[in-house]
Amino acid sequence: MWCRPLVFLSVVALSRGASAPVVDTPAAPVVVTPLGKISGWESDWATPSGRAYQCWTKVPYAQPPVGSLRFKPPKPLEKWEGVLEATGELPHCIQRGPDGQEDCLYLNIFRPKAVSMDRKLPVLFYVHGGAFQTGNSASPKFLADYFMSKDVVLVLIHYRLNGFGFVSLGDEVLPGNNGLKDQAMALKWVNENIEHFGGDPKIVTVFGTSAGGASAHYLLKSPLSEGFLARAWSDSGSINHVWSMMRTEDAAANTRTLANHFGCSMTGSEEIVECLQKIDAQELMREIDRMTPKTMTLDCPFNPVIEPNVEGAFMTEDLALRPSTKPWVSSTTNGEYLLHLLMIDTLPDSYMDKIKQNVTGYLYDWVTRHTTDPHAISLGLYFVEGAYLFEKGSWTKYQEDLPRAFAKMHGDNGFVYPAIYNMMIHQGPKWMYRFEYKGAWGILMNPKTHEPYPDDVAMHAGAEGFYLAHSHNVSAPDQEIADRLVKYLTNFAIFGDPTPKGSPLQWEQFTTPKDDTLTPKSGMETLKVTGKGDYMADSDFRENLYGIYWTWNTTIAWQ
Repeated sequence: MWCRPLVFLSVVALSRGASAPVVDTPAAPVVVTPLGKISGWESDWATPSGRAYQCWTKVPYAQPPVGSLRFKPPKPLEKWEGVLEATGELPHCIQRGPDGQEDCLYLNIFRPKAVSMDRKLPVLFYVHGGAFQTGNSASPKFLADYFMSKDVVLVLIHYRLNGFGFVSLGDEVLPGNNGLKDQAMALKWVNENIEHFGGDPKIVTVFGTSAGGASAHYLLKSPLSEGFLARAWSDSGSINHVWSMMRTEDAAANTRTLANHFGCSMTGSEEIVECLQKIDAQELMREIDRMTPKTMTLDCPFNPVIEPNVEGAFMTEDLALRPSTKPWVSSTTNGEYLLHLLMIDTLPDSYMDKIKQNVTGYLYDWVTRHTTDPHAISLGLYFVEGAYLFEKGSWTKYQEDLPRAFAKMHGDNGFVYPAIYNMMIHQGPKWMYRFEYKGAWGILMNPKTHEPYPDDVAMHAGAEGFYLAHSHNVSAPDQEIADRLVKYLTNFAIFGDPTPKGSPLQWEQFTTPKDDTLTPKSGMETLKVTGKGDYMADSDFRENLYGIYWTWNTTIAWQ
């Protein structure tokens, strides 16, 4: 994938007016943990309701993954003497630019000041997005405002990204998924320490958007995080084989390509790792960035993989198929496709011109990356081309706006279909919603025209900007949307239900249709979150969802 646009999408809601933590404000209580004492600070930026909150920022949860620990699973911290001052800014994990640093395994903790430490609050554990390549959670004031109006503890983490978090040789020396193992280690840290910050380790909800949403889904299913979370919430991201998982052999080939570039051409995995550990981090990052394909599809050189059955593995099977009975919420937006349109518009015109000259050839190459079955390839070409690329009512004439048609195709395949499929097979309580509000945070600029895209839709991961943004000087409609989203999410964290008994709206649980027709008589229950209010989707919408599911599931499904 051309991962660059996701840099914008993953930080747009965090960057406006962002600043480092204020450390000359009153101190939060010194917390005594099994590892040592930690001092924090009190925010001078109250919530919209005037509520103050306490902060512990840049708290380490693992040893720095540098030197001989580069490309290794996270290593637990050792105890320290004295008081650790948790008042710093969360450092970005190294990513394209190069930006950030390797020593980045830290987290931030926030809790309402008015609530006694003796009262153990439900915990919200946030994982940022960015295609597992970029992103951060580094602007605490602009993330905590809305949630600190509720009786919850908020935890934000950083984890290793791109090649630093996901190189793999597919063996016991370098099995991969260190970025996901970082997340599991942070969850374990929360399980062992959060009660000292007034949080309840038995009621932890993991949530995130895009790759953060996929991460929440992964953590819900991985045996490595078993017992550390109660439920999960995934916006615009879930486990899938399009962008949040890659073939182990492909990751291994890319890792060897990276190694060869730096002269680490040894045959043994241990020697390769030792050689790569000596390379300057910024030089490594530049080469990882150079290896990233410049296309409209979601193909990054290093992503989560299925590991061999070794000690400490995050996943040794397709976790999408691993049963879970924990509560789960998942969402998509009505503008997931804008991410791909942004990618296309960032590329030179010659990219699409070449595809237009041989659309079938492009589709064939793309389909065969998903399946090798001849029948599936034939069906995939027939149905996908007909459903997305031809003019309505025609099987020979392509749409005039092919870039937008391709964007919608990839948006459905990469985000909408996986969300539906995973909802279908999830065995626990489950809710699905579609976010359809644009607002101030949903304005996306066309890099070619330097004008906003005119589409009145919510962009990919659009909900994040409303519950994780600055809460001051917000328009009334945006404020209303933010309040509703935060209410659903905190209800889910507290009660295990986004609309518990007594709520003015009853968000019905998603159920799987009992028939295989294109017009299911029941099921596919989906809440629509819009600027005009929230309501359960009608039968036409649910039939359209099922049509997307059927198109992909019966052609080039990734299962």
